Amino acid sequence: MRVATIDAAVVVRIAGEVDAFTEAAVRDPLFEALDATPPVVVVDLEEVSFIGSTGLRVLVEACEQARRDGVDLRVVVNTRPLQRLLEVSGLDGHLPVAGSLHDALVSAGSAAKAG
Repeated sequence: MRVATIDAAVVVRIAGEVDAFTEAAVRDPLFEALDATPPVVVVDLEEVSFIGSTGLRVLVEACEQARRDGVDLRVVVNTRPLQRLLEVSGLDGHLPVAGSLHDALVSAGSAAKAG
């Protein structure tokens, strides 16, 4: 888990497996970033090898908090297994997904300028 600031965006990079055993390690820094209400938070899942239902729940809760607080949240998903998981779970229509960190930052910047 790494947290960095790129321009006005806070990027939370997650690696490895996200499940019940690692939930706190993911949840705590992610929600700390959201609590600071930056304009943009990007959850980068490029290095995630597995995400279980607990991890999906954390993403949904983060998305809901971001919407309530006016934070533009983006989730980077660039592997077919994770894309498929979001499709099967129906979350691909709920979570704002980008194919790369670059795409997430560009789309978040465009949305901020349009809004």
